[in-house]
Amino acid sequence: MLLIVMLILSLSNAQIEATVDRTDLTMDDTLQLTVTVTGSGSTRPPDMASPDAFDVLSTNISTNISIINGNMQSQVVYQYLLRPLQAGTLTIPPIKVALQGQDYQTEPITITVREGTGTPTIAADASFFVEAEVDTTTPFVGAQVLYTFRFFRAERVSGNLDYNAPDVNGFWEGRRPEQRDYGVTRDGRRYNVTELQTPLFPTRAGDLTIGPAVLTISPNLMAAERRFETESITLNVTPLPEPAPATFSGAVGQFAISAFETSQGDAIQGEPVQVEVFVSGSSNIDTLPEPTVPMLPEWRVQLAEVESDSRVRDGQLSGTKVFRYSLIPETFGRLTIPPFQYSYFDPEAAIYRTIETQPIELLVDASPQAIAAAPEPDTPTEDISLTETIPAPEDISAGLALRARASQSNRQRPLTWTFWSLWGLSPALVIAAWSWQARQSYLSKDATRLRFMNAYKQAVRQVDTPPSKPMQRVLMTYLEDKLATPLRGGV
Repeated sequence: MLLIVMLILSLSNAQIEATVDRTDLTMDDTLQLTVTVTGSGSTRPPDMASPDAFDVLSTNISTNISIINGNMQSQVVYQYLLRPLQAGTLTIPPIKVALQGQDYQTEPITITVREGTGTPTIAADASFFVEAEVDTTTPFVGAQVLYTFRFFRAERVSGNLDYNAPDVNGFWEGRRPEQRDYGVTRDGRRYNVTELQTPLFPTRAGDLTIGPAVLTISPNLMAAERRFETESITLNVTPLPEPAPATFSGAVGQFAISAFETSQGDAIQGEPVQVEVFVSGSSNIDTLPEPTVPMLPEWRVQLAEVESDSRVRDGQLSGTKVFRYSLIPETFGRLTIPPFQYSYFDPEAAIYRTIETQPIELLVDASPQAIAAAPEPDTPTEDISLTETIPAPEDISAGLALRARASQSNRQRPLTWTFWSLWGLSPALVIAAWSWQARQSYLSKDATRLRFMNAYKQAVRQVDTPPSKPMQRVLMTYLEDKLATPLRGGV
């Protein structure tokens, strides 16, 4: 019965009141609107028509219940921090509150707002507020935009903080926000600041809007819930210029590129060679396209694996992306992997750039199958002529094999043949000396023929001198010396 009487008394004393801390201000200033509801133990927030001429920066709610001489008195105070959006005579419309089925409302409030300097100030009693900004409002498509959210607090926070990130439709979000805390003085008041930085990358040209971010302080026994909201930010995104290079695949930022052969052991025809291409720089690393693979007619190429590692440092998203290729040589010899190219748009210089790796030189051995499939020359039935003739390139393999067998056969000749041949040595030496001098005079006039003969002699020496080298290496060396150029591919 006592409780019913107290409720009736409290309802009979119900009232609503709205006040502001100033009625004359500039567009740089803030305005605090206080709505006090008295006579109700609990009520919903006031039905406050959206004041289009003001931006609501923060909301604070506090409740006080007291019993005096058996009478219960309750009071709920709503505080709104407003910033004017235009100059002139502005009106805060009536604010309505429903209490136990009865409607109450405040009187409208007229505010005079003058032009400001463009530098917003902070109300002296603004213990908490938030703000948001971007480092550029005119980025290129694909270029980084750094979104920064800050929470200022001049007093200790009672309750848990809940941050709701803004809507970023039309942007690719690079990483979770990077947080840092520091102190700052604003308008003579000291604040602790929590700052969150998020890299964003616009995916299309035109006007894109970053929605408001919302920070909520949860209610507790000491204070009611508080909600703070930033303003929306509109960006005018610029399209990439035309024409773009034929090798451009969409990379935007600043980059460097390198390539390395990482296989273990020798390169062998038909077996994979591992090549890693590193693309490093400041950009949206996870979405970087593949570099341009060069023409490789002597190789079979397959992209085996892609790995990326990125991080936010000093507000910039950067890192490295690794492209691992498996290259299978289809021939043998000295082979070259030409440069990999990477084309990108540099948003700072507003130009396209193309960079490339260094070529990779490899010596590829013939496969065991290729060696086994090589034709074996017939065994000679008589001694090899000692006349200095230059075989055709297609006969060199068989000729070297015959020479090897002839050398072995000559070492097995009986001593009698050698003994009797010495009888004619003296006249032969005279004839040989005259022949050698005449031949050198002839060859000095034909440098190409001399190079051919020296190449052949070197090949014969490699076969005759134990331990003999593999036939494919002897053949490769012969052709390189004869042609006076490094050999590409097989024979």
